[in-house]
Amino acid sequence: MKVLNNIFLIALMASLIFTSCSKDEEVNIQDQTEWEDPKEDNMAHHNPLLSRSSGSDGEGMDFDCFLITFPFSLVDIDGNEYVIASEDDLTAAFEDGTLEVVDFVYPLNVSLDGEDSTVADGDELAELFASCVPTGGWDENSFPAYDISYDNSCWDLVYPVALTDIEGNVVTAEDAESFNALVASDLYFFQFPLTLIDEEGNTLTVANVDDIFEALIDCNGFGDIDTSGYDGGGFDGLGWEWENNFELLGCYEIEFPFSVTTSDGSIVEITSHEDICNLMLQGDVVDYVYPITLTDYEGNTYVVGTSDQLEELMIDCFDFGDGGWTGGGLDSIDVWGPGEEFNDNFDLIILAFLSDDYAENCFDINYPITLVTYEGNTATVSSDEAIIEYSFDPSYSLVYPVSVTYTDGGAVEEFDDANELLTELMNGCE
Repeated sequence: MKVLNNIFLIALMASLIFTSCSKDEEVNIQDQTEWEDPKEDNMAHHNPLLSRSSGSDGEGMDFDCFLITFPFSLVDIDGNEYVIASEDDLTAAFEDGTLEVVDFVYPLNVSLDGEDSTVADGDELAELFASCVPTGGWDENSFPAYDISYDNSCWDLVYPVALTDIEGNVVTAEDAESFNALVASDLYFFQFPLTLIDEEGNTLTVANVDDIFEALIDCNGFGDIDTSGYDGGGFDGLGWEWENNFELLGCYEIEFPFSVTTSDGSIVEITSHEDICNLMLQGDVVDYVYPITLTDYEGNTYVVGTSDQLEELMIDCFDFGDGGWTGGGLDSIDVWGPGEEFNDNFDLIILAFLSDDYAENCFDINYPITLVTYEGNTATVSSDEAIIEYSFDPSYSLVYPVSVTYTDGGAVEEFDDANELLTELMNGCE
């Protein structure tokens, strides 16, 4: 279990504060990539990765996707070396707050995905850190920058690459070395658009967060589900969507643990949504190890034995038939009530579905709109991404009136109930 060593982290960051660059200063990329030996030059630059660790997990210094394993040594501004063989050594080295550490002593032993290797210098360490695939930190406008390469994806970055920091300042990395130095020094996000290239030389322009997720997930071996007739495309990654943080498979909950096969033939057990997110973004999933168990919103359980059965259930998530869900997963939900009225959150699901890229539509929703739960709690929704997220929660329903603006001519139409809205919008705005 990871133990965050707060004393160590606070002392370490304090030891770096007097030589760290201000965000208001012009960034000198070249300076950040020169990892000099402090024993040869006591004015050497501090390695910014010293303050990027999340602590110790008992076996070494944790950098989320890899460990610098014990023992290792640190060097201070005067060239003195300190052997760190345990968490206790980390605490002892910084407990009086006077030690000014500037770098590690190389080479370093690191553990990545359970495999041990050696890092020769600060440049290699920065490269390793920059290649860590993020497991969160994104939203509809921002995606944490990391080194997308053929080592962790089917894509590679095309330079120059523009990045933005947490304060919105933009800096451009002209090559991989400067990119790695930036990502190692601070939290940066991709500035869109950016360009990716595959191993066949095909390039792809990524315009937003949706595009980058689609590109990364498409690297997985099982491809998309054909849902032509609804969206003309398909479910990327057989049903996993980034908007719900990989918490649902299509419109179902998946029972953990389950296993997947990866590109090298390995079978990997998945124990959490973070696990599947990490593998999906690396494009390393070939298929599920069947059977897997899914549960719909009403608690009905489905044991899925083949990829064909899974595809049928995924299609059923958006199969409305002639007046209700048809086929597998959600056919037990009564969406048509007495007097042909709609029940529960079916109108919210349809509105979210039509607002997204899954279906071509002829309107824009006029935000904000209000949602309400059975208990009377309300939520204000101000974007397509947000309405999609709420549509996965059956406790929320629309509060009317709801209005849309038609893209052809700009006319505004207001709907006072679910029947009125769905009759119009499900008929293709005719």
